[in-house]
Amino acid sequence: MGIAKEFNEYPVLIAVLHCLATLKEKERRGVGKQNMPYSPALDSFLHSLNEVSEDACLLFQQHFCGRTKKNKQKSLVPSKSLMALLAVSTTDPTSQLGDILLPLPQEDHSTTLNLEAEAITNSNRKDNGAQEIEQREIAWQNHALQYPNDEIPCPGLTAMPEYVDACFQLVGGSRPRHILAKDYLPQALSDGKLVLSSLTPPQHDLLNDAVFHESIWRIDKAGKCVRSRQCTGTCTRKAEACTHCLLLLRNASFRSAVSRAKRRAQDPSARLESLRFVPRQFTKRDPLLRKVAANPSLRTLVVEAKSIADDTNVFWLQLARLGLNGAFRTFPVVEGVVQSVIDLKDKARRGVGKQNMSYTPALDSFLQQLSDISLPAFELFAKQFCVRSLRSSKLVKKRKLEQIENPNEPMAMPAMLMYPDDAQERLLALNDMTEGNATIESNVVLKL
Repeated sequence: MGIAKEFNEYPVLIAVLHCLATLKEKERRGVGKQNMPYSPALDSFLHSLNEVSEDACLLFQQHFCGRTKKNKQKSLVPSKSLMALLAVSTTDPTSQLGDILLPLPQEDHSTTLNLEAEAITNSNRKDNGAQEIEQREIAWQNHALQYPNDEIPCPGLTAMPEYVDACFQLVGGSRPRHILAKDYLPQALSDGKLVLSSLTPPQHDLLNDAVFHESIWRIDKAGKCVRSRQCTGTCTRKAEACTHCLLLLRNASFRSAVSRAKRRAQDPSARLESLRFVPRQFTKRDPLLRKVAANPSLRTLVVEAKSIADDTNVFWLQLARLGLNGAFRTFPVVEGVVQSVIDLKDKARRGVGKQNMSYTPALDSFLQQLSDISLPAFELFAKQFCVRSLRSSKLVKKRKLEQIENPNEPMAMPAMLMYPDDAQERLLALNDMTEGNATIESNVVLKL
């Protein structure tokens, strides 16, 4: 919905989501909440809400912006700048300018000159350091050209990033697991088939050891390369890799696996669709990938991300990832507002009204607190975030009070329970009712 621009009519909600996404990124990097981005729409809304009620504005900031009461008090402290004091002195003729202005300390020009000289020295050091690095690189390249037979650490096969990124299993070249199970675990087969979920932990370990023992190459995710199991670890500088790693390029199984990975990289949808048939033990390292593959909407977002990539769409993809990881569970009111907007859009798509709208308990409690603080603030919030109206809020509050005051009020009996249990007697009772209704209608017609 965000990429389809269906949330554009709620600019304050989009600004709040931007703020929360930035807040989660700051928490991940371990920095504070300073320099938080607040859009003009959110700033104007907070200003309007603060004019109506300061308590309502504080409540909104606690639930939507992650700001505390301490920050709110700091923002309300009046300015004590010199110009403000001068303005006060001009309006109050009894105050003297000498009482306001304080003697300024004498400027220490020597300290300023020292700081400027130190800054110039630091910049010169940085320039000299960059020049030294460039000279070392040039000298190293000349040395490598002069001594091509020097031994260096084997870099592995680095010309196949598609295969390295697409691999779930960190070793390759062994026989399939269902074939290995016939040799190592014949008692674990059911009707000649291998069911991985039915294996015990020792059987899993035995099967994994067999796969590793028969493997020919291994995938180095950190180095983004493929290495042979028999890699010597060193090679000459003029060679791309060691002899055993280069022999992998002649292996038919390895060439086939690399070719399939390159074809799948050109079509991301094929990879996500085939992910359903990959055993879960291979996707434990990236559980989010399984969630993306199971959701058609998220699969569409990932597939079309390159063709529709811009700052706005990247933000919605980032927001979807944060939501799947449960990053917004500390803001249940925001989750409730987003859920209500999604339900409203779904009702508009189906052509029905806003009746029978359900809200999360956190959002319901927030709306009740906001209405208790200030009714104009509640109306302003409802206008921007499309929640229940003031009249509906009063009816809900009245209904809850009635339930609290009369908890033992008898419930109305359903119509089916008013008839006898016997089916024949129930049918006769229904016939008597229809005959009585027909007699009443005939009498009404005769009177007319």
